[in-house]
Amino acid sequence: MKPWCSYFSSIASLPVLLLTGLLIPVAGQPSYDNYQLVWSDEFDVDGLPDSKNWGYEKGCSVRNNEDQYYAEAREKNSRVEDGFLIIEAHRETMSGCNYTSANLRTMGKRSFKYGLFEIRAKIDIRKGSWPAWWWLPNSGGWPRGGEIDMMEFYSGKCLFNVMDGSQKWSSKTKTVDSQWADKFHVWTWEWDSLKIDLWLDGTLMNHYAVANANGTGPNGENPFRRPGYMLVNQAIGGNNGGDPSGTTFPIRYIVDYVRHYLPGKDTAAPKVVSVIASTGGTIMVLFSESVDKTSAEKLSNYAIGSTDITLSAAKLQSDNRTVAITASGLEIDSRHELTIRGIADRAVPANTLTEVTKEFIVVREPVKLTGTIIGKGTPYNDNSGVRYEMAVDGKTSTYSDCTGNQVWVGYDFGDGAAVIITGFRYYPRDGYADRMSGKSFEISNDGTTWEKVYTIASAPPEGSFTAVSIANTKPVRYVRYNGSGGYLNVSEVEFLGFAADSPSVIFFNGKRVPHLNGGSLLHPPFTVTLYSLDGRLTGRWVTAAGEDPMSLSRILDRAGSCRTTSRQLHIVTIEDAQGRRLQVHIPSPDSGN
Repeated sequence: MKPWCSYFSSIASLPVLLLTGLLIPVAGQPSYDNYQLVWSDEFDVDGLPDSKNWGYEKGCSVRNNEDQYYAEAREKNSRVEDGFLIIEAHRETMSGCNYTSANLRTMGKRSFKYGLFEIRAKIDIRKGSWPAWWWLPNSGGWPRGGEIDMMEFYSGKCLFNVMDGSQKWSSKTKTVDSQWADKFHVWTWEWDSLKIDLWLDGTLMNHYAVANANGTGPNGENPFRRPGYMLVNQAIGGNNGGDPSGTTFPIRYIVDYVRHYLPGKDTAAPKVVSVIASTGGTIMVLFSESVDKTSAEKLSNYAIGSTDITLSAAKLQSDNRTVAITASGLEIDSRHELTIRGIADRAVPANTLTEVTKEFIVVREPVKLTGTIIGKGTPYNDNSGVRYEMAVDGKTSTYSDCTGNQVWVGYDFGDGAAVIITGFRYYPRDGYADRMSGKSFEISNDGTTWEKVYTIASAPPEGSFTAVSIANTKPVRYVRYNGSGGYLNVSEVEFLGFAADSPSVIFFNGKRVPHLNGGSLLHPPFTVTLYSLDGRLTGRWVTAAGEDPMSLSRILDRAGSCRTTSRQLHIVTIEDAQGRRLQVHIPSPDSGN
């Protein structure tokens, strides 16, 4: 017989599967609201790639001791077929190399400076494969002109790199597997005079402050305030690609499209991304863009649909996107609606949010978290007094100063633990605040695959803590501050949050009870509402009118005996046609239970 937990998590299973994973952190995806498409290659004409857009690099082992010969205008190696660009590497001898492939580039055809760029592609991650989508300067040469690797893969990892004119790298990685490589993915590059953001499938992988490269380019310029060209290539072997001799060829790099957007006139009003409340007396409202301080702090622009709660102040936070509302009367697990109106963005002329109402559930007040200290990094000059552990010793008078390819510090909360991260505090080392720019806070459930949830956009003020609130994460075991691609050079970092609820907790009409006491839903159709654990509404649907009410009620009545990990736990409310409501924790289908 199927276990009760499995049966319960499978009711209305299709909608649950569609909604799984919608717990999106603050930097969940780039915004296209004010961008306009100005150029693209959709690869819709079969044959050689469009010569108006693409030229070729030509030669054997042109860099990095690679094993391929880059062929020019040879359909076996680069062609458009059935709506895709196919760059195909073969094991064959040509001009001193044992493999052939192609490197397409817009050099002399298309020049790019600033905008939002994206490529949708499927890459081969077998041994020896080294695909890339990258940028080089029109002039100034390498390395002085800089380099941006929007997408690069080798040795089991996708890389997201920025290199300034002094060859200082900011590098982030993501480990991927064959199941991941079976699908198409979207890499996005957002670039302006202030920042370079590199994204994968809507997740920010690397944030780089352009000011970090000041003075490193040709003639003392910033290399990332100058135009350049794109390259799309499939390398083989070499310094990083691995030995291709045991791999079955061909190796294919398949591209659906390459697109370039530029900012148009800002006509979009700010959107509300999330509303989060805690028993500490704060409601956090996150907007999709920077908002006007005056309208954001006008208390009358916020109204709550409960006479038990009083709003007393609104304060725009340092990220200019988050508003902290001081409130009294917030009780654990209670559910409310917040109406937000009249919030303007910073465009000229401004765009104003007319009105929106968001549901939220009150969770526990975050606390400073502790756990088993984990980290990597070599102390500068082997000085034990600046080990990575010093960044979490609770003292702003000490600091960590570590170097290496991987430098980070964090906590392991323990086997079976599930902690929700709600924010961070960080205190820079005096004189080294710039070393924190572009560094990230990340979460993991296995200690191997990490997900960015916040990136420090610029050097923080010295001499004080900077506090940041984020949309509550899914329950996790690990958290870290990642200084990789530079230095772990910081006085103190703190991680804020709380332990996730036990998965066997049952809610009835929003109140904790040990059992459902025989509650049942008798009048279909049933309205099912899905919330993330932090109380964010993520979806709602109505079941079929013929749904068996007895089966549903039996599953609900037995839900208290379900035991599962807290990973990707959700809160579900099920209401029948007469308004009777049951509320219960369930695991998402991929929780493995």
